[in-house]
Amino acid sequence: MKIKTKKNFSLSITPLGGVREIGKNCFVIECDDEMILVDAGIIFPAEDDYGVDVIIPNFEYLLERADKLKGIIITHGHEDHIGALTYLFRDISSKIYTTNLTAGLIENKFIDSENKRKLSFEIIEPGDEFTIGGNFHISTALINHSIPAGIGLRIQTPAGTIVHSGDFKLDQTPINDERTDLRKFGAWGESGVDILMIDVTNVSTRGFTPSERRIGLTFERIFERASSRIFIAMFSSHFHRIQQAVDVAERFERKVVILGRSMILNVQTARELGYLKIPDRMIVEPENMDAFRDEELMILATGSQGEPMSVLSRMASGEHQVSIRDGDRVIISANPIPGNEAAIGRIINRLFDLGAKVITSDSEEVHVSGHASREEIKILYNTVSPRYVMPFHGESRNFMEFRDLMLKMGRQYSDVLLTRPGDRIRLYADDVSIQSGVTSGEQLVRGDVVEDEWVHLANERSKMASAGVIIAAIFYNKSKREVVRIELNSRGFVNRQKWEYVFERAETSLLDSLNTIRAHDLKSFSVIRERSEQKLSRLFFRHTGLRPLIIVKIIEVK
Repeated sequence: MKIKTKKNFSLSITPLGGVREIGKNCFVIECDDEMILVDAGIIFPAEDDYGVDVIIPNFEYLLERADKLKGIIITHGHEDHIGALTYLFRDISSKIYTTNLTAGLIENKFIDSENKRKLSFEIIEPGDEFTIGGNFHISTALINHSIPAGIGLRIQTPAGTIVHSGDFKLDQTPINDERTDLRKFGAWGESGVDILMIDVTNVSTRGFTPSERRIGLTFERIFERASSRIFIAMFSSHFHRIQQAVDVAERFERKVVILGRSMILNVQTARELGYLKIPDRMIVEPENMDAFRDEELMILATGSQGEPMSVLSRMASGEHQVSIRDGDRVIISANPIPGNEAAIGRIINRLFDLGAKVITSDSEEVHVSGHASREEIKILYNTVSPRYVMPFHGESRNFMEFRDLMLKMGRQYSDVLLTRPGDRIRLYADDVSIQSGVTSGEQLVRGDVVEDEWVHLANERSKMASAGVIIAAIFYNKSKREVVRIELNSRGFVNRQKWEYVFERAETSLLDSLNTIRAHDLKSFSVIRERSEQKLSRLFFRHTGLRPLIIVKIIEVK
């Protein structure tokens, strides 16, 4: 279908995430008075994001225009593309266009959500074409990634055409024979593409990303020499790898134990839809493991990224029903997401302490990337041959390296659209511009609470983690307009008994300081709080070299 360009229409792309970062993929695409959303993912917190479970895009821009939203397209079922939907659907509902496997994984996310009733899917197959609203004609193409049923997109509008690569690689010997459909991308390029949005995660890796099949060969070598139980930790949606592990386990006459809620749910969904083939006779429930010899068991578990509540982490800490024993082999079949390295390192050390032999990609080829390396990126770019190119799914260093690559390939500086969350790319007949100012950023999630005050909370948590908390109870006589007593308590600061003289000095010094404030000003609690925070912060830093978080509580007395 060819949509004729109309000069009075406008086309824009606004990333709410997925640029200058690995994860949180989320793109608003607008044409005239209609919009669609492509993906709505999360990013996992860094080690110093204290108390944060996940981080999601700030959806304010989208919610303010919710009446214009005509549909949501999800390219594949990874958390960094679907994980934020449960939070988004608290405020809106919209039809989701995606493949059957991705829909099943999304439904798993909503199992405990009261918003599950809002879910409405249009199930599509790679290669399908469909229309959303009056301005968006969508064509899809199969892409190869580390999860089945992923799609790339061509989005045709009256104001121009966008191609979204999806997360892709060009594996020539893929599991399930799912190859990236370069013919379809080539046909799109022949028809004319204004902007190519392309996955640049591995642009710094030269050559081609190895085939996923190589992991199966490594599993075989490990199984051949192992007479112990074998644990494999991986992403619960890495069905290609799960299938290879199961196939090797079957050849070596091992049973399969599945641990972790997300692993159990996702495996069940993939089996029901035909993306995983695991004979019922191979599956053993955890409580029945003791009925089998060690050499008869393979255990699939979550926790390849060191998540505190994952199965692998809990087993390493001795807090899971399944214990790690001396001689067990533990394969961590993933590379750390940036920021997770220290957490994974601690788990590996604990596993070694328990007597396990831990196998990572540093020692054997137990992981290959699901993303295209530099030569594959060049091939897809040349296949589509767009007017402009926009990288996504990469950090700032990836973006800079991608731009350098494009310059070497003959493109102009202005042809490469480097964006940040909240930037808005506007496409015109003969030009393109990047405008800033759209409300964006990130929201942090703790349990069921979504919080906007990221900087404020991050600073408070950093102080508490590094130096603890001082709680100052200030007893204020309202009628006399004077502070009569101060009591200081601390949590996670210093040993109070050893530093009692500092606390006593701080209480006396602060009391004297507050009572030098004019009575008229003293009635303002904000003045009391500000003076107390400044005084205590300086005093404790001078005596201890630490800057604890100061919490002031004013108690009125007669």
